[in-house]
Amino acid sequence: MHDNKGFASVLSRIFVVIAVAIVATTTVAAAESPDWYAGLGFGQTKAQDIVCDLDITCSADDTDTGWKVFGGYRFSPNAAIEFGYVDLGEVTFEGEDSFLGVTKLSIEAQGFNAALTGFLPVGGSTSLMGKIGLFRWDVDARASASFFGSGSESETGIDLMFGFGVSVDVTRNAAVRLEWERFGNVGDENVTGESDVDLLSASFAYRFR
Repeated sequence: MHDNKGFASVLSRIFVVIAVAIVATTTVAAAESPDWYAGLGFGQTKAQDIVCDLDITCSADDTDTGWKVFGGYRFSPNAAIEFGYVDLGEVTFEGEDSFLGVTKLSIEAQGFNAALTGFLPVGGSTSLMGKIGLFRWDVDARASASFFGSGSESETGIDLMFGFGVSVDVTRNAAVRLEWERFGNVGDENVTGESDVDLLSASFAYRFR
């Protein structure tokens, strides 16, 4: 896997450059309608790179329920800086191996993200959304094997995340969202396993004006 510290440093610089560029191009608009907002969302997660490699039988459940809480500052009508906590649920394996015996493995992932979010009105109360940012993930893996007992490992790191969606205003201050987000390279390939994880969610957001 990549060097988390070095890669995170590069990602952080890219993120800062993008943030400065957006803020610089929306300075005039920022004075028109600044907003703070907060929200809560639930949906389904799916790990994209899960492979069973036991030599007899193996089954994997790579989907789970995910949820997130988020808040942001909409510094112009078309752009916001958003922060959140995301729980990406759990991936589980069950199988049998001629060397390990009966095995069970569960991997949980969660973390904090910061993203630049853009809004493009498409008529009436509906806006298209896009976001790009950084995700600081925490992964916990727990394994048990009938011949070797049990154990656990944990890893942290920072990688890119991005997403797309639609937001619909239901009142002057409230909106509902439908979003797809991808959190890249979650986990350590050599310790906990590594995978891109997708979250498809529906959220409620409230703006404080």
